[in-house]
Amino acid sequence: MTFVDSKNINNEREREESDRMKELLKVDMRLVETLFGADLTVNDVGDVSSVEGEINLAQAVLHRLRTIKGELFDTGHPSYGSTLYDFIGEPNNDLTRERIKLSVRNTLIDETRIREILNVKVTSRSLSDEKQYARALNTARSKETLTASEMVEEEIAITDPRMALSTVDIEVSVLPIGSSTPINISFPFRLEVA
Repeated sequence: MTFVDSKNINNEREREESDRMKELLKVDMRLVETLFGADLTVNDVGDVSSVEGEINLAQAVLHRLRTIKGELFDTGHPSYGSTLYDFIGEPNNDLTRERIKLSVRNTLIDETRIREILNVKVTSRSLSDEKQYARALNTARSKETLTASEMVEEEIAITDPRMALSTVDIEVSVLPIGSSTPINISFPFRLEVA
């Protein structure tokens, strides 16, 4: 009689699947967003930190969308990037948001590690409620102390409450190659320069 250790078989399958996903989605240097753009991070040993798998794909999607198309021409990547920055100065209305959605889809088509673009949603971050707008304006004027979560939520309104009227939130859901689990990515994009 032969006994099969299903726990070891499952662990082996999980390791193989993890290795396969690393190979498909690759490994890259970990970047962190700062006020001045993206910067490398360093681990505890002093080496450059890395990201792999789904996190690397999410980072790659963000950087592809935040890079101006043609910006990397001199490095041999003339079509890398997006046309999102063409929308700066455009009004925050339905037509602009639909055009942004199309731009995001067209950009993501070039990412070979994405099997399917499940959803692209672009919503206005406008402060339509007058009370909310007045609160943000008063906060900006009085510079009251905010908690970290309030600071994140009202970051744009604190700088200039009117900036919230020209900011959209872009939400992307993609299915990576070799996976049945979607990756969801969300980030703000300003239609006006502060």
